[in-house]
Amino acid sequence: MQNHAERVQWLLDQQRYPLALDVLYQWLSEAPDKPLVHAFLALCHSELRQLEPALEHAQQAVALGPHLSYCHYIVGVVHQDKGNLKAAHEAYLAALQIDPEDADYHTRLGLIYWQQARWSAALKEAEIALNYTPDHVDALNLRSMVLVRMGAGSEAVANLNVALSHNPENPRTHANRGWSLLHAQNHKEALNAFREALRLDPQLEWAREGMLEALKARYRLYRIFQRYRFWMSRYGGRQQLVVMICWILGLRLIFAYSGESWPALTLGMMGVYFSFVLMTWLIEPLFNVVLSFDAHGKYLLTPVEHRDARHMGLLLSLGIALVMAGLLSPFTSLLLGGSLCLFMLIPLSGTQSTTHAPHRSFLSYYTLFLALLAAGTVMSWALGAHNAFLFSLISFGIAWLAFSWTANLLYLKSPP
Repeated sequence: MQNHAERVQWLLDQQRYPLALDVLYQWLSEAPDKPLVHAFLALCHSELRQLEPALEHAQQAVALGPHLSYCHYIVGVVHQDKGNLKAAHEAYLAALQIDPEDADYHTRLGLIYWQQARWSAALKEAEIALNYTPDHVDALNLRSMVLVRMGAGSEAVANLNVALSHNPENPRTHANRGWSLLHAQNHKEALNAFREALRLDPQLEWAREGMLEALKARYRLYRIFQRYRFWMSRYGGRQQLVVMICWILGLRLIFAYSGESWPALTLGMMGVYFSFVLMTWLIEPLFNVVLSFDAHGKYLLTPVEHRDARHMGLLLSLGIALVMAGLLSPFTSLLLGGSLCLFMLIPLSGTQSTTHAPHRSFLSYYTLFLALLAAGTVMSWALGAHNAFLFSLISFGIAWLAFSWTANLLYLKSPP
């Protein structure tokens, strides 16, 4: 038994989870009622993204050892990996009732609060963890992530430097340092931090995403968008929605009190609004198209991101080509078709950026519906059916405007 325990611990420290599973299942055959064996099995399966067997073993561990805090903690880890934050929260609280001084438990609970954009609660848990274990690297990382979201980027970088002094080979710490530098608008140093993180762990998604952001930040236009997005990320999803509603209400007040200058002011503000909408929805996927031709960026994009970039690039190219053809020829239907192709970039982008499968499926059908309306609009114009043209054009406009609100509401309901 002791040999099994030592070997499993060594393999877990080395992150050699498949080999650890072999030893654990051999150990399980000899001690089927040992709760920690089930807990370690759950941990290994979870690290390998085999979440169903992980949950089964985690629940079995709690059933066999309800008095062991680690078993409750592992249930929380698996639920958190599955995106079930409520169940994970309950499991961590159960673990903390048994062992309230464990820094790992407080850090994981703080990470749930971070995923829910509850920055103060997350910071409190990180500081409790550091109070018990001052050199706890994950707690230092969590504290830095929260400080970045709260606008204290320089303090976050200093905090991460402390974490690196304790463990200079931790790839997540290097990645978090890169994100902190990005928030501080230092994309060149951020690139170096992400490169080091990926050198230490080429599969670290947090570092890959950061590297893409740092590469895009080389372009001034993207940096403007990035600053806005980082600013908005300091608020929770509902707060972001309130900000958007207040912005629109502010426009409405300007129109109401603009007096005789309302036509010019209205056109100007509508131009600002549509430019803002276009930037919000299109700049990221369009820069993915740019990176798909970049010497370094093309290797960072996933196959799905490459596919989405191709679709976005094809639709953009088609729209521009049709608009140019319509301007250079008497066929106004080409100009209309090209313009509608360019308008379709937003629903295509919104669908591509949605990762929650049911919501992405719904938005895919919504985008197809918009494409059919656009095709009907062009055909009715080309055939001279003016009533049908007006009906389909108005329907397309209303549905197109509703798309961004629908996609944002679905985003707020998506699991983190």
